[in-house]
Amino acid sequence: MTKIWHPKRGQYWGVATCDQLKHMIRSNKYCYEIIPPSKKRKVYFDIDLNPESEHNLTKIKDIISHQFPQALLNVSGYENNTKRSYHIILQNYHFENTDSTKQFLLPFCRAHREYGFDDDAPVQEFIEGSRELSKHLTLIDFDDNSLDASTLDWNAYAIQPIRIANYEQLTDIVNFNPDPSH
Repeated sequence: MTKIWHPKRGQYWGVATCDQLKHMIRSNKYCYEIIPPSKKRKVYFDIDLNPESEHNLTKIKDIISHQFPQALLNVSGYENNTKRSYHIILQNYHFENTDSTKQFLLPFCRAHREYGFDDDAPVQEFIEGSRELSKHLTLIDFDDNSLDASTLDWNAYAIQPIRIANYEQLTDIVNFNPDPSH
């Protein structure tokens, strides 16, 4: 499924084969992938930084490479006087579905929020990585030796469960009401 947005003609939704999509992205900068929850997808990051930020693309790539050994990064995005935005696709790492993406990648992105791991950009331009634009997409053109990223060590980003001493404490939390008149 593909969403195409045109500045003058509005939005179009459609289904395209991998070959059709590869052709479309060469000339249309307004294509968006629709990622169904159950679909395998490449590991990807949306990075947004203020232009005055001391953080740079090199540092961001170092952070990613530390968690994803030997990752092949494809970077697109834009840089202007109001924002530096990068869309980074790891061509040799994937997650099997949305649940594993959220389970592992969300804590990682939160831990590195100061480096801009957050929103996604509306228009992407090639910055670096593979010249084959389909390598910059998350749902097609996987490397034959792509690794399941959920098999990496994620302990440094594990979400700590809330510890509750007893049932009464749980009841107090669930029934908490800051207005005693209710």
